[in-house]
Amino acid sequence: MNRRAAHNWNLRTEPGLILRKPPLTMGKVRRESEAIRQLQRRPDDVTLRFVETMAEALDARDPYTAAHSLRVSVNSTAIARMMGLPPEQMEVIRIGAKLHDIGKIGIPDAVLQKPDRLTREEYALIQLHPQIGRKILEKAGRFEDYLPIVELHHEDYDGNGYPYGLKGEEIPIEVRIVHVADVYDAIISDRAYRSAMSDEEVRAMIEEGSGTMFDPAVIEAFLAMAHEQKIPEGAFQSASAMDACH
Repeated sequence: MNRRAAHNWNLRTEPGLILRKPPLTMGKVRRESEAIRQLQRRPDDVTLRFVETMAEALDARDPYTAAHSLRVSVNSTAIARMMGLPPEQMEVIRIGAKLHDIGKIGIPDAVLQKPDRLTREEYALIQLHPQIGRKILEKAGRFEDYLPIVELHHEDYDGNGYPYGLKGEEIPIEVRIVHVADVYDAIISDRAYRSAMSDEEVRAMIEEGSGTMFDPAVIEAFLAMAHEQKIPEGAFQSASAMDACH
């Protein structure tokens, strides 16, 4: 190669060298496509923080439920960790639990804060909040991963929950975990319509809740945490007392 030819030679335009870059395999294409799809399913930080703030403000409307969603999130994540769930799944649980009651923004304060037992009509109104929450997040966009937790967190393991009466494995594991943490926080907290249960009362009911309201595997993990004092001691109310949890 003479000096002038060498000067004009270009690595990027030399035909014989163009194909030396490793070809993009179909496996890599699929992995990168999946990564993009997952990003598109998740809200950006600003949107997520805005919705989380809405959920916190909703809890703060009632002094009895202040920080409820945050505590449910913390305990749900701890249960998931105890059960050995992967970090990605724990993150869905952490955020979904924070948002689980967002649908109560559509329920009047007069019902949410009623100091007496709810009427049949009022309870039917309360039961709409999971579906209201789903609709809110669907309109916000990019909350697909959290919709099952928001919409299904009142489904019971034995099929007696709402809104759809799902049963057992029909209920995603993320939802089954949040359900336990949600009810637990409700019954150890004072509410306008009742006082918190004592540790003894709560623990006495745990066997009744396991296998009926709750996934026994989740209960096992929760009890292991309670034994290690990673969360306050306690258990769960029976299904017959569930209607007291607004």
